[in-house]
Amino acid sequence: MNVIRFSDLCAHGQAAGQRVFIRADLNVPQADDGSITEDTRIRASVPCIQMALDAGAAVMVTSHLGRPTEGEFKPEDSLAPVAKRLSELLGRDVPLVANMVEKGRTPVLTKPELEALGYKIAIFPVTALLAGVQAMTQVYQQFKDSGSSAKGSTPLYDFADLTKLMGFEDVWAFEKRYAETD
Repeated sequence: MNVIRFSDLCAHGQAAGQRVFIRADLNVPQADDGSITEDTRIRASVPCIQMALDAGAAVMVTSHLGRPTEGEFKPEDSLAPVAKRLSELLGRDVPLVANMVEKGRTPVLTKPELEALGYKIAIFPVTALLAGVQAMTQVYQQFKDSGSSAKGSTPLYDFADLTKLMGFEDVWAFEKRYAETD
């Protein structure tokens, strides 16, 4: 059986420019004040993380502390102490990223709440999609009710701005340059 190790991929330059997602067991014991009392699991994860970074990969590490209760967000569940220790061991900033999903199982927190828990970055992967679906639902209801979008209450994105946003001008220039001229 042919086994390909991550170190082999790194050694052959195949991790350069790639996104590497590492699921690490960083569930370390902590004192009542949240300080880490034993960091063996964190130290054990550093060589692989460092290998990926040295190979030129963009690295994301995920883990958990304790047994978080689904649907609840408690300060003691925050990986901030782990991110701090990883920063010390790697000699670089390790930002703590919150994944906020509206209508998900965990409540969406405000910026001050996230900052208090040690988060430096928050991503909202479905916010625009949910807003877009809501707007589409309103527009289609308007079509159904009135047969037109001409006098609708839903604001529409300017079409000229849309063509710029989507890069249509570049596509049109490309088509013009390579179009057949018979």
